[in-house]
Amino acid sequence: MKTRQLNLFSPEPTAHGGSQSVGKRKAARPFDRKQAVHVTLRASGATREWSMLAQKHKGYVYLEGDRIARESGVKLYRFVNVGNHLHLVVKAQSKKDFQRFLRVLTGKIAMLVTGARKGKPLAKRFWDLLAHTKLIQWGRQFENLSKYMEKNFREAEGPRAILIVDGIEIRSG
Repeated sequence: MKTRQLNLFSPEPTAHGGSQSVGKRKAARPFDRKQAVHVTLRASGATREWSMLAQKHKGYVYLEGDRIARESGVKLYRFVNVGNHLHLVVKAQSKKDFQRFLRVLTGKIAMLVTGARKGKPLAKRFWDLLAHTKLIQWGRQFENLSKYMEKNFREAEGPRAILIVDGIEIRSG
């Protein structure tokens, strides 16, 4: 296997977006087609009837995430809906596919939850900030992230939560 030459001057960034990029100049979102990406989408206004865990939204959010990932050519490894934010672990073959996935997913979910439509825009923004993304190394980092996402899921869903990971059903409690 060919090794990559190290950058002498500054390390390549592995994260982008979220609160760490507020007030800073624009930078390219890091992408590597061989690594998984942890995506966090936060909407602090997603409470009560706008909650993504509300009975009328929950199933749609998961189904749309899966459908859009397939259409975009993105492999969806983990997807956790916590009500006011989403955690995803994805891998895309190209940056263009990844960008399409983020753009379409965030738009569809915001439209579903808020009821916004063409000609009937929302008065305020649904998503707080840019999607926070971080490149994830396979192995220990991926496993730790999976455990964190499972814990986050159980806290949001309650003691009788069922989590499906790679086709395997995991029950809590």
